[in-house]
Amino acid sequence: VQSVLGINHGALGSFAWNAPTSDDIQSSASSLANALTASMADFILNPSASFRHALVDRVDIGLWTVGARTLVLATNMNYNETRVSLAQIGVHSGSALKTSQVFDSGAKIAKDTITLESVGTGGFIL
Repeated sequence: VQSVLGINHGALGSFAWNAPTSDDIQSSASSLANALTASMADFILNPSASFRHALVDRVDIGLWTVGARTLVLATNMNYNETRVSLAQIGVHSGSALKTSQVFDSGAKIAKDTITLESVGTGGFIL
């Protein structure tokens, strides 16, 4: 949550936890690093990307749009499962909307709704 909050709010870097750390923190940090370099950098680091920020029911969301595609990076600051519809963040969905999940730390998308586990985070390209 902390790392994605930083990204969504314009951080230029991220500090890692001291090693040794718990296996779940190590796994989540590694997954985020892999997703950033493999899929998200084309959006987040693209100078032609347009950026919007949204906050819905304590879910912090960054949206980077390049051409016809949008990266949605959402993190749940609640300590319970929370759902956010794409309409709530200004994304118009339709039957032809293609989505791919590029980061999963307790999140999923189905039709037009993102579901985040307690303090879950997810990255999706729409």
